Amino acid sequence: MAFQIGGETHEFAFADMSVQPVTVDDVAVIFDEAEDRIEIQRHGMSVRYGSILIFVLEEAVLGTNLEALFLDGGLCDIIAEEIADRLNLPFVQGTIANYCVAGLERGLGPVLDRLDDLDRTAATLSLRGDAAAVGDADDRRVDRLSGGRWTGGLEVSDRESELRPEDNTFSAERIGP
Repeated sequence: MAFQIGGETHEFAFADMSVQPVTVDDVAVIFDEAEDRIEIQRHGMSVRYGSILIFVLEEAVLGTNLEALFLDGGLCDIIAEEIADRLNLPFVQGTIANYCVAGLERGLGPVLDRLDDLDRTAATLSLRGDAAAVGDADDRRVDRLSGGRWTGGLEVSDRESELRPEDNTFSAERIGP
């Protein structure tokens, strides 16, 4: 899965995101024998959208764990030191830092809870596409798909967003017999 953030592409495998491989049954496929291409009809799969969002935010945007950044990363110590210095009251630095941590915990907790809630909310990724069908042997079986292009949308809580169509490519290979 690839994400483009600030003009920079970040690629991650499902395994990196602790997302189990996705299997979809009963996908309609049309084979164009003259072109050696297949057309994969629109189909949907459940996704753990909250987990993916948290992973991308931490790994691609922030480069660290959200809780570590805000609570363990010394952010409150830096803020408290600056405030105490400006007030010329160095003895209040510890108190300010404690209030800061308490406030961030109170504010960050609901945000993380909401992202976790997305995993329990029906999120469906629907896709369709086409690809070249490649057989490695003369057994009339498709062993690989190459040059695949796809389009699709993401539906979360009955709201669907069409995914950007640029550079949506895929390839695949047969697993097993």
